[in-house]
Amino acid sequence: MTVLSSLVIFVNLVLLCALFLFITKAGEKKVSDSNKILCDAIYTKVLEKINTSLLVSKMMSKDTFLLDFLRNEGELKEDEETMKTYLSRIKDEFGYSQATLISAKTHRYYRNDELHKIINPLGDSHDVWFNKFEQSSVEYAFNIYRSPDGLEFTSLYINFRINDDDGTFLGVSSPAFALKDIIDFIAELEKTYNVKINTTDDLGTVLLDSNYSDIGITSLAYLLGKKEGLCYKQKGISGFVASQYIPNLDWYFVVRSDGDGIKDSSQLFYLVALILFALDLLVLFSARTALHGKKKILLEPKENIDSLTGLAESFS
Repeated sequence: MTVLSSLVIFVNLVLLCALFLFITKAGEKKVSDSNKILCDAIYTKVLEKINTSLLVSKMMSKDTFLLDFLRNEGELKEDEETMKTYLSRIKDEFGYSQATLISAKTHRYYRNDELHKIINPLGDSHDVWFNKFEQSSVEYAFNIYRSPDGLEFTSLYINFRINDDDGTFLGVSSPAFALKDIIDFIAELEKTYNVKINTTDDLGTVLLDSNYSDIGITSLAYLLGKKEGLCYKQKGISGFVASQYIPNLDWYFVVRSDGDGIKDSSQLFYLVALILFALDLLVLFSARTALHGKKKILLEPKENIDSLTGLAESFS
C-alpha cells in the first residue's frame, strides 16, 4: 500500500467520524425541536377539550337563573322539573354524558334525568367530598366516579363552585364526560402521533390514561419536571419524555415516546459512509494493481541481457 493510498484512507476515516458527529448532533437538535412542537400540539388538543368543559361549568356557576334558583328553592317536585329542563339543555347542547347540580342549602342532587338523591355529607362516605370541596379554597376540581358496572358507565365530573355575590357558598355545578370518550380520545392521539399520553396530579398519580386500569393507581412522579414551562429530556438518540405543569388544573401533562429517532439523518450518514468505503476500496485496488505491476516488471526474465557483459544484446 502506498503512502498516498494510506493517506486517502486516513482522511476518509477522519471525515467519516466528523460527519457522524455533525449529523448526529444536527439530527438530535432537529428531532428535539420537532418533538417539542409535537408535545405542544398534543397538549393544546387535550387542554382544549378539558377547557371547553371548564368554561361551560364556569358559565353555569355565573348563570343568574341558576343563582336565583339556589337562593329560592321551594317545592321539591316543581324544582326537580325545572332543573331537569335546565340541565338537559346543558347536556344536549355540549354533548355531555350528564349534567348535575347540588344545592348547599337543601343538599338536593339534581341531574338532567331526575332528582338523584338528597346527599348526606356527614354520614355517607360517597358524599364527604362535598364538605371538603365547600371548605377548600379551590374554584373547581375534577372527580372520577368509577361505576361498579365498568368503564362504560364511569364518568369524569368537573365540579365547579357556585358562590353568591357576597361569597356565600350556594352549591356545585358538575357537567360530566363519559370517561370512555376521554380514553378513546387519548388513545387516538397516541396512535396518530406514536406517543404515550398521561395527565397526573401534583404527586404524579395518573388521572387520565388510555389504559383504564392505570388511572388512579400508576405513579409517574419520577417523570415530572419543574412547574415552569416544558421540561424535555432526550432518551437515547430517538426517545423522549416531556412534562408540562398546567397551573389552572394543578395537573402535569406527560408525553413519552421511543420514537424513530433521526432516521433521515442516519440514512444520509450511511449513504456517505458507503461512498467513502467504496472510494477506499478503489484506492486499495489501484494501489494493489500498481504494486502488482511493479513486481511483474522486476520478475520478468532477462532474455535480452548478455550474461557475460550484463549489457543489452543488439539485434541486427
